[in-house]
Amino acid sequence: MNTTAGRTTQAAQAIPREILDAWVSSFKSLDWTFEQMEGLTTNWMKQTKAMRQDGQKVLEALAEQAKSNGDFAGFMDQGLKGVPGWDVPTLVDLRRQIDDLSARVDVLSNR
Repeated sequence: MNTTAGRTTQAAQAIPREILDAWVSSFKSLDWTFEQMEGLTTNWMKQTKAMRQDGQKVLEALAEQAKSNGDFAGFMDQGLKGVPGWDVPTLVDLRRQIDDLSARVDVLSNR
């Protein structure tokens, strides 16, 4: 009977150690996960920086070409097509939106 009580006591004493070991292991796993996320984020930031720099070079080249040709509208059209991920409305779109909003204001002011 003493043997059973001794085993029970040892088991009871081992539980907190096991819990602490599991806790430490969980934090190690969490730390590894954060390191992986940090690495992915760093690589993503480097790629976006390179893309921004390439886009800036393209726009600078197009701006120089537009200055020499005197063609601002062509610069806007070509510049926005040449840089992926840049979605800026064209001058025609902006004029259309201004006309539409002006018409709405006229309708509301005539009420």
